[in-house]
Amino acid sequence: MKKKIRDGIAIALTAIVAALFLKGCVIEAYKIPSASMNPELLSGDFLFVNKFVYNFKLKEIHRGDVVAFHFPSESDEYVAKGTALIKRCVGIAGDTVEMMNGVLKVNGQEFQKNYLMFAESFNPLVVPSNHIFVLGDNLLESYDSRDWGTLPVENVIGQAMIIYFSKDEKGIRWKRIGKRIH
Repeated sequence: MKKKIRDGIAIALTAIVAALFLKGCVIEAYKIPSASMNPELLSGDFLFVNKFVYNFKLKEIHRGDVVAFHFPSESDEYVAKGTALIKRCVGIAGDTVEMMNGVLKVNGQEFQKNYLMFAESFNPLVVPSNHIFVLGDNLLESYDSRDWGTLPVENVIGQAMIIYFSKDEKGIRWKRIGKRIH
């Protein structure tokens, strides 16, 4: 009887340690609370973020990656410092990013995404070393690098991978489940 109890405790502890390792280093779940990433991510989407690829330097952050990160600035009226957000990386260190008449340009070339909605222009900005420039796909609803500046790479948690569940006020959005995030 004591052996069964000891074995059960060992199995439970192993499962807890494995779950904490996975959450801390490999994968984490997030819920999208707003429309800032429409149409790629909708409010009510639940997704997995791959923490492993960036934490262990298996992959560099690229333009176009959808990344989860800790809000870099001091708490403000919109977001508390350290809050996890999800946006698209549009500029990496050394890139010149600008918005002219609603067209996003990176290094003088139009950023190849047709999801962008009209937004105010902003002057060219060079992304500093060890930083990225992130925007929400829905510029009219997004609080992003246009508002608070570039994002230190050290604040990046991981890359958004897949929607594992989605629901709105009408119910479960079955067609979104299993959708890879691009």
